[in-house]
Amino acid sequence: MAARTPHASDEQYSPLYFLAALGAGGLAANFYVWLLFWVPHPDRPVPVFEDIIVAVTNGTTPLQSAIAVAVAGIVIFALLHLGLLGWNLVRFARYRGTDAARLLRTGNSETQLLALPLTVAMTINVGFVLGMVFVPGLWSVVEWLFPAAIAAFFLVGIWALSLLGDFYGRVLTQGGFDCMRNNSFAQMLPAFALVMVGVGLSAPAAMSVTPWIAGLGYVLSTFFIVVAVLLGAAKMVLGLRSMMETGANAETAPTLWIGVPILTVLTIALVRLGHGAEVHFDDQATAIHHFDLMLVLLSAQISFLMLGWAVLRRQGYFRRYVFGREISPGSWVLICPGVAMAVMLHFFVNQGLVNVGLIGKFELTYWTLSGLALLVQAVTILLMLRIGFNQRRSARGDGVAPVTGGAQCSDETQIVLATLAPAWPEQLKTSLAWNGKRVSVANGQALFRPGDLCSGFLLILKGRLRVEHLASSDQPPIPLYTIGPGDSCVVTTACLMSATRYQARGVADGEVEVLMLPSQAFHRLIAENESFRAIAFGVFAAKVNAFVDVIDELLLRQGQRSTATASSAALGAQA
Repeated sequence: MAARTPHASDEQYSPLYFLAALGAGGLAANFYVWLLFWVPHPDRPVPVFEDIIVAVTNGTTPLQSAIAVAVAGIVIFALLHLGLLGWNLVRFARYRGTDAARLLRTGNSETQLLALPLTVAMTINVGFVLGMVFVPGLWSVVEWLFPAAIAAFFLVGIWALSLLGDFYGRVLTQGGFDCMRNNSFAQMLPAFALVMVGVGLSAPAAMSVTPWIAGLGYVLSTFFIVVAVLLGAAKMVLGLRSMMETGANAETAPTLWIGVPILTVLTIALVRLGHGAEVHFDDQATAIHHFDLMLVLLSAQISFLMLGWAVLRRQGYFRRYVFGREISPGSWVLICPGVAMAVMLHFFVNQGLVNVGLIGKFELTYWTLSGLALLVQAVTILLMLRIGFNQRRSARGDGVAPVTGGAQCSDETQIVLATLAPAWPEQLKTSLAWNGKRVSVANGQALFRPGDLCSGFLLILKGRLRVEHLASSDQPPIPLYTIGPGDSCVVTTACLMSATRYQARGVADGEVEVLMLPSQAFHRLIAENESFRAIAFGVFAAKVNAFVDVIDELLLRQGQRSTATASSAALGAQA
């Protein structure tokens, strides 16, 4: 059988789409937290099928309603999780053989592959939630299931460490990690994956009555948690340093909130380990200790939220990527903090404030604080629906500015490139069409402005783009050059090569359509493709000469004005 040729749409896939499945699984677990704290389960650490049946049969109407909503939410989002997981696994299998996947493994973004073990770890959690809610008699065989759970989470952890080993083995021996482009917290994704493994292993440590099972879970969970904390702390410092030098990357800015889910998962894991130590090792972990732990980590989460909001608000992220026309697979990162914050608030209220006696369970203050958690969960669900709507609308091309994905888009781009640049090698035109995305700019609109981050190499497909320098607000812009179909933007190329921000403005003269080649693909082609390198540097050299002509003209004008001013002054003196 002939090998399958990668399709154009395969190139546009990103491992970050796994975070959509992760978010759906997190929401299913979030609904189970309702049952955890509202359904009585005196004989077990968690509620199972039998406890839910008793609560439905003998509980109050509000409790019965809450159980109905929780069970429905678990079913809906568990099915959505499994569906999105299957879709991503199929797409990822096709993506692995593409140039984009090979490119991913040569740069900073290789750590995006950790989204796979992270999501699979969530799948194991979702499986246990479904079992506890819908399988009668599960608790009678749970001691047989705990070793299987440990084995499953351990294998996922080894998978994650293997991916990390590939990444660090490459960058620590060959170099190539771009610190200037590390201007987000995207590199903390591996820490998220490892702490998710750690929290999974902490469940047997907390709930098993068999000492060796609890001890094995305790040891392995502690190991993965420690690695996650060390890795996350180091990557947070590096990312913050890069952001303070170059500014946060607008497209990956949601990762500034990735500390929120990491800390929620860490909190649950530490509470479980504390319970396991208390039961098996006579360590009397008191309620006040858990309260202090959750209070500290909740305060840290709020700090992440404030930092992220300060950046996202200034960048207009929600206006652009959630409610606007721009799309990014990184938008799915936004679901994780919402899920995590809702779960954390439930834990803080029930295992923190209630257990230390600051509030009474089911009193007005309790429901007020729990209502805040429910509100966060509801907003997160609406946000997930909105992001999903944007992604589907983009795939259909319903008025969304970036036209990405799909064979039709690539085929049309190749036809345009064949007309604009018939002498370019076919392989180069195919690579540009597969890796680039088409962006439409309305007449008079700015494609980029001074201070913007450069997101990719620009090639004009249709219309004309006027590039100008803004000297000051009270002076007219100074025209630098105008480019048309088949031209590239030298200012953009300079920003890409120097990792600096724009110092000029690009304005559309009429309707303009450009092909934007992501920076990673640009650097790969510059390094590996001689034809592209010659084209890019040839245009660069030509525009530099044009710049010299512009500077000469400006100096000539300035000299003429100075001569005219001196002549006027001389005439005035003679008079």
